[in-house]
Amino acid sequence: MNTAFKASIATLSAGGTAAAGGYAWHSSQLSKLSDLIASDSEVTQLTMESSTEDWKDAWKEYKTKNNLWKLSDYETHKSEDTAPQSFKNLCLSKSHEKVKGTQNDDFQNFKKWCSRKFTISELMQQQGITLLNKQSAEGDWKPAWKKYKDNPLNKQNSNAAAKDAWETSDWTSQNSQDAPSDKFKDKCEEKSKIKVVNRDHETYKQVLDWCTK
Repeated sequence: MNTAFKASIATLSAGGTAAAGGYAWHSSQLSKLSDLIASDSEVTQLTMESSTEDWKDAWKEYKTKNNLWKLSDYETHKSEDTAPQSFKNLCLSKSHEKVKGTQNDDFQNFKKWCSRKFTISELMQQQGITLLNKQSAEGDWKPAWKKYKDNPLNKQNSNAAAKDAWETSDWTSQNSQDAPSDKFKDKCEEKSKIKVVNRDHETYKQVLDWCTK
């Protein structure tokens, strides 16, 4: 075997090793979509136990891209509002796929079509914040209600505004009271179920200020 041929083989061998090493390094950077979503502060992955409404929203969003994932029975279900089981199964299957990081279409599409935003109450629970409810003590509700009444949104000069920020139906009769009525407590519960991108959302801040211990 001549020297030049030996050199060629050595070069090819080295190249193969480098390629293999490069692939091994690349593979170590891959993460399952479900793991990436789990570490995303904005959303939580949809599951088979997720609400019909959450799946309906995801399905509606998916349909705007005209079946990009090539769902086999798409034509059968595309006119329906409710997400078909095949779409839910596809999301579950996709969750096990591995990608490199979050700056790619695979992750971004999975995030849009197979997850939902957190509710305000869920974000608060993550931080150990106690959300008041109808079973909470009146002593806990009073300071929250006072903050609500004293907020500039609910004031006109030094008096109560004609209409409050959350438009509670009994504001006129209750704004002089020390404790809130069930109408305001219902508003707190209603607002806490709103889905938001993060804690900078104005409604999140309002619920934090007016509906927590």
